[in-house]
Amino acid sequence: MQKIIKIVVLIALIGTLAYAGACVYGNFFTSSTSAIDMPDEAAASYSLVIKNTATVVLTNDYKVLVDDSGASTYYLNGYWELTGDKFTYRSNEIILSEDTFGEIILQRRK
Repeated sequence: MQKIIKIVVLIALIGTLAYAGACVYGNFFTSSTSAIDMPDEAAASYSLVIKNTATVVLTNDYKVLVDDSGASTYYLNGYWELTGDKFTYRSNEIILSEDTFGEIILQRRK
C-alpha cells in the first residue's frame, strides 16, 4: 500500500513540476514584444473604437449621422483594420452603428 501512495505522490509531483514549467515557458519565453505596425497619421487621422469588443478601426474619410434616439451611425469610406499584428487597408465602405455595436468612440489620432 505504501508503494502505491509513493507512486501517486511521485506522479502528482512530476505533474505539478511539468505544469509550473509550462507556465513559466508560456509567460516568459514565448511572449511577443513586437509593436503593432500602424499606418502613419496622414493616412489615417481618426480612430474609432467599438467599446464592447475593443475593436479599433482607423480612417481618414468618415461621415456621422445621428438618429432620433441619439445613436450615431458612422460611414467609413476606406479604413484600416487590425489583422494579426498589423493594420490592413480596406478600400470599401463600412457602416458602424451604435444600435448594433454599442458605444463607438471617435478620436483624432495624436
